[in-house]
Amino acid sequence: MLRAVILFIASSLLSASLVAAPQFMQRLANGESLTVVVYGTSLTERGAWPELMQAELHRRYKGRIHLINGAMSGQTSKWGVMNIEDRVIQKRPDVLFIEFAINDAHRRFEIDVDDTRRNFRRMVQRVKKALPECEIILMTMSDAKGEAEYNRQFRLHEYYQAVRDVAAENGLTLIDLYPQWQRLRLGDEARYDRYMPDGLHPTEEAARHFIIPALIKELESQKSPVRF
Repeated sequence: MLRAVILFIASSLLSASLVAAPQFMQRLANGESLTVVVYGTSLTERGAWPELMQAELHRRYKGRIHLINGAMSGQTSKWGVMNIEDRVIQKRPDVLFIEFAINDAHRRFEIDVDDTRRNFRRMVQRVKKALPECEIILMTMSDAKGEAEYNRQFRLHEYYQAVRDVAAENGLTLIDLYPQWQRLRLGDEARYDRYMPDGLHPTEEAARHFIIPALIKELESQKSPVRF
């Protein structure tokens, strides 16, 4: 596992160097009001991170965010493609966050890595065609442990890599949280277990003290020096 962690941390750093800087941070700094849609699994529908992200960005910037949660628990990128018109495009977001790979990896859905890659490409293409000004941000999410890791065939890293690939192909911003969860697991497993007691879903404490600081740091580290 250690070798896999090192390899995927390295690949995430390479991916980060290939993606675009998030423009919406500058727009918030300029005082604009933006519609933000978050789209994915239970990690987003039931997770605390979207609202906490909204609150933290409101604290830091003059601009305001109208947050729409289009996620659905228990769903995959296949569902994401099928429902992107109603749950995303019709909302006409300025910014869109997408995550689905955590469920794509589950053995019961029988979705392979190439399917994930194709489905993410389709979602990106459909949003770009309908809303060319929408800023699309792809995400890798938490790790999986115990039964949740077994159910994901110990291959979650492969599905997250597919997300990185699509972000790099399309010049999209990538929020790569997975390597940070991996580092926490290796360095402080007691805190890791406290933050994710069921082995899959981060607690509100985890969102507040781990996910949001990491997410904001990644967003701000990708800001273009030309813009700021």
